[in-house]
Parts: sequence; structure tokens; C-alpha cells
Amino acid sequence: MAKWLYLRNNTVPMARDTQTGDNTQQFLTEIKNTLSQRLQNPYHINLLEEVHIHDDSGKGTIAKDRRRVCENAHTRILQKFLEFRSGDDYPILKSLLDSIYGETGMPVWNAIPVGSPDIKPEVNCSNTNGRIDLLVSERGKYAIIFENKINDAVEQESQLARYIEHLMAEGYRKEQIFVVYLSSEGQDPGEVSWTIDDCDYEPDFRERFVNMSYKYNLLPWLSGSLSRLLSEMPNQVFLNSAISQYVNYLQAKFFLLENENEALRIILNAKFPEKDFNQLIHSIDSKIDAVKEYYDKHKETGTDLLRIAQMTIYGLENLKREKLDSKVNVKRFQIYTKGIPRRNNHLGYSISINGHSYVIYIGDNSNPRIHGGYFFVSIIDFNSDNSLLIDDCRGVNLLPLFAPPRTNQHETYLFKMITPGNDKQNYNYENACALLRQALQLLL
Repeated sequence: MAKWLYLRNNTVPMARDTQTGDNTQQFLTEIKNTLSQRLQNPYHINLLEEVHIHDDSGKGTIAKDRRRVCENAHTRILQKFLEFRSGDDYPILKSLLDSIYGETGMPVWNAIPVGSPDIKPEVNCSNTNGRIDLLVSERGKYAIIFENKINDAVEQESQLARYIEHLMAEGYRKEQIFVVYLSSEGQDPGEVSWTIDDCDYEPDFRERFVNMSYKYNLLPWLSGSLSRLLSEMPNQVFLNSAISQYVNYLQAKFFLLENENEALRIILNAKFPEKDFNQLIHSIDSKIDAVKEYYDKHKETGTDLLRIAQMTIYGLENLKREKLDSKVNVKRFQIYTKGIPRRNNHLGYSISINGHSYVIYIGDNSNPRIHGGYFFVSIIDFNSDNSLLIDDCRGVNLLPLFAPPRTNQHETYLFKMITPGNDKQNYNYENACALLRQALQLLL
């Protein structure tokens, strides 16, 4: 079943919350208390959450709720999993490589000759400066770089390029080097990471680089094929327990605990009862902005409501998505999860026209200085051939619904303002949903 794509950044919102910070804190406290009442059984405890292996970089103790399991700790956990041996075999490492091959279809990952790997964390690159988070290698055969960005650390200049040059200086040929980029939710390394001096390594690694998102790739592997593999080894009680705890930790980190999400959905639905559709959406937007403001204000000082604030933002965005999805009611499209510019609010479907992939979405330009602010519906294509988008949309009679295409260096898209200027009467989500539904139905 198709789902909405929802990306939201920190642009100026259309609807501003008039509540004070105290009211937002009261709102979050009510969410926390109601959740606690609904989630009494089974009693939940996760050792990783309680130990607080935090990432304050030696700057002193920080408030409890700001502490995260740091990237180095996540790397060491992965290292311990990959080091597991059964006789002369490394089944977890091989399972991970099989998973990468299954996800990417790139046969080079299935051909890595794993024998007796050396698995080392925090490998210093003395000749090029830097430190590889985790290196899995066998001299003369292969070297796999694991770069851990689960907590979205800033990409360093020439980071991947320096690691590659270090390994080449160690005697590995370029084609023997692989890169696993462990992003949190699919963020790609920037061009600056691949380039050093005048050399760009990105083209040479398109078959030997994989962005393995913790949320969308690593967690499903841990809870899926790896758990099934270890279920055949019931004597490995500590390993099975460790993986179960880690899966639970990651599910909580990315707000994927089903009982927690369902309880939050019920609570938020009760707080935002059905009423005028546009008023409802703006109320949800206002609350999202208020909770984000609260989170940003308190994240440096710490509060026991920070995780509740993050959960509530996630839950409110899901609620908004569900409400908008019900207004479109077209279910034959695939979710689109990357590539949309993070300018404004975006909700949309991926589509395929004549075998070519596009995204059609609702956006919200909330800047009142630009035509008074406006909603828009776009079809976007990152292919540089502008005529391809126009021809394909003309072929299914979509072109008449949109204004002439607008282009810049990042994108090619067909664009339709819903209500330009200061006309507030038609400035609403319902009209945007109607246009999007009309466009989507042409594709059925």
C-alpha cells in the first residue's frame, strides 16, 4: 500500500502556535503520563538506555535525557556481532554481506572472499589523518570500511577519500576496497567526503559503496534474517539476548515500538478531534511547531521530556500524514524516501510514467513575503533532460494541470500554485489534495 512521504524542515510555519512554553510543557507532561498508564505491561527496560554510554566528548557530565549511545559504542556493538565465529565460519558477517547483496543487487558484495577476517574498531590513518570507525579486512583480499553516522555527525572534509587512500597505501588495490556508510535514516555522504585534492573517488565506488540506514536496512536485518539465523543456535543465549536488546533499543530510538506508537496515535487522535479539515491540519502544524520550539530550547540543558517531545513530533507528523492521505485516497503508488529538496513541507507519492520514476507531492511555501505564502503541487524529476518530464506528463494528460516547468541546478519539475497572492479563502490543504488526487487519478 502506498504511503505519504513527509519531510519537514525548519521553515517559517504558516500557522504559529500561540501557546506559551508552559502550556507546551503541560501538553507533553500529559502525553507522558497517559503513555505511562497505557504501557504498564510488559515492564520495559533496555540496558543500553540505562547505561548512558554518552557522547559528551569529555566536556563533563550532561543531563540524563540528552545522553545518547555514542557512535563509537554502536561501532563496538557491531564489531562484537561480526566477530562471532561458528567453527571456521563467520555467519553474522556473511549474513550482513548477503543482506547488502540482496538490497543492492550488486554481485561484488556477494563475492567478497571471507576467510579469517581481521575486525578492528577505530583504525588510525596515520598517513592521511583520520580514523576508520570499523575496518573488516584480510590482507591481499579485501578491506571493508564501516563509517558510522547513526547520530548524524557532521561529515568531515575528504573523509572517505582519506580512508581509501590510507588503505591503498597499505597495499590494497582500489577494487579490493568497499565502503559501508551507516547512516541513521539514509542520509548520503556529501561530495566533499569523496574528494581529495583533484581526485574524486565516488565514480569508482558506485558498485562498492552502500548506504546502510540503521532504520531502514540494518534494523530489519537484525530483527529479520539475522534473528532467524540465530534461532537455529539456541545455545547462543548471550548473543541472542544482546541482539534482542539492541533491536529493542533501535526500535525505541527510531520510534518503531508498535505498542508505543499505537498508544501515542490514540492519545493524539483524542487531542485533535475531527473538525474543519484545514483548521485541523493547521492546529496540528501549530502544535508541531510549538513542540519543536520546546525541544530546541531545552535540548542543551536537558529535561526528562525531551524524548517525549521527539515522539510527539513524530506522532503529530504521522497524524497529519494520515489525515491528508485520507483526502487523497489513492493507494496504488510506492513510498518515495529520498531526494526531495528539504525546503518546505513535502507530502507525496512516487510514480512511474513510461517506466521512468518521478515524485508528485504537495508542498507548503510558508514565507508570507513570497506571494503571501502558497501551497503547490509538483511533479519532480532529477533527470537533467527537461523534455523527458514534459513528454511523459503530456502522454498521460498531466501537463494541462500544471504551469510551465521551472528549473534550477538541482531539479526539474512541473509546478502549480494552489492560491498565489493573499487570497486566504482558497489557501488550504483541501484544494491541494484535490489537485493531487486529480493528477494521480490520471495515472490509474
